[in-house]
Amino acid sequence: MPDVKRRIRKARNNKIKRIISIAGADESVFGNKLLEDRNYHDMFVKMLKETEYPAGPIKTNIDSIVNYWLANLEKYDQVMHAESIVDRDILLLGGLDDKDVVLEEHILPLYRKLKELNSKNVVMKVFNSDHYFKNVRDELTNTIYTWIVNKD
Repeated sequence: MPDVKRRIRKARNNKIKRIISIAGADESVFGNKLLEDRNYHDMFVKMLKETEYPAGPIKTNIDSIVNYWLANLEKYDQVMHAESIVDRDILLLGGLDDKDVVLEEHILPLYRKLKELNSKNVVMKVFNSDHYFKNVRDELTNTIYTWIVNKD
């Protein structure tokens, strides 16, 4: 995946001072599940293949993307790369009922690693919602707006 190097460069780019993650997945978590559970692997890859051209917008072969991803999981591991963003202002947003990006698997490990690294500028806000935040859109919007405006 060519955008992996770009994403890592962005994480190390000191010009980026503030980060907002809305139900942000740690893609290494999904990758590890694919490696550990064949049924999950088959279901996940089938779902991805539905996005492949001509039925979907993805014009790259899904199998090659998945193979690259699984062979390079360390590049996607947010906790492993937490040191490179510890000096940023970070807002992590998640939903208690999110079945796609489970707090305990995706968001909390990054939050805890940043705190372990003595990050002074990480904020985590959890909503009583699912992955799509449909029932708390105004609250979500206000949280983001307030965080942006109240920059220290």
